[in-house]
Amino acid sequence: ISTGPNLIINFVSEIGSYSGSPLYYWAVFDFHETQTEGNKVEGTLCDETFTSNSGKIHSPKNSLIYLNPTEDVVCSYRISTHAAKHNRISLLLEFTRFNPTKDCSSCTSSSADHLEVLDRGQEHLPGSKHSLCYSACSNLNQSLEVISTGPSLSIKMFIAKSTAMANYFRNKTPIFQARYTFLHPAVCGPTLIKATSPGDMRLIVI
Repeated sequence: ISTGPNLIINFVSEIGSYSGSPLYYWAVFDFHETQTEGNKVEGTLCDETFTSNSGKIHSPKNSLIYLNPTEDVVCSYRISTHAAKHNRISLLLEFTRFNPTKDCSSCTSSSADHLEVLDRGQEHLPGSKHSLCYSACSNLNQSLEVISTGPSLSIKMFIAKSTAMANYFRNKTPIFQARYTFLHPAVCGPTLIKATSPGDMRLIVI
């Protein structure tokens, strides 16, 4: 596997070559896209961070990470705003396309490929650690918007090593896709207002 976009093959023979020579070689090659939408986290397989005001997030385009992995493939995507500029994040999950699995006992099972949306402030979310979870047993087939409770939000994709190659190697279709944008600039004031008595709220259009 090359470390960059170029690879040179040099055939060397001590006796030379001539017409009808039985000496030959052949090779099969394939291109794998390695570009990402976010900033790669050094020392990780596929983690990314996002700090732009808006953007797109999807599973890795480089399917080589699913080729005979020695451990489960886990990719983490962290979206962070600058607290002085924005206080919340709108995440639009567009779809998940996990291949079928026999284990549907739990979305976050280590034998089920799945996607989690993590927000510590979302205490009402049904998953463990205040999360939303989608897997092959519950793929997201229509878009869903999640509003963060604070200036950060995380997505974690889990692919079991035992079926990673069979299910996703050389698969050009994204396993999941989402878009995000930053909300609630500082001029809007605090995101949480604790009321001590009944009253009215006026929203000013700027």
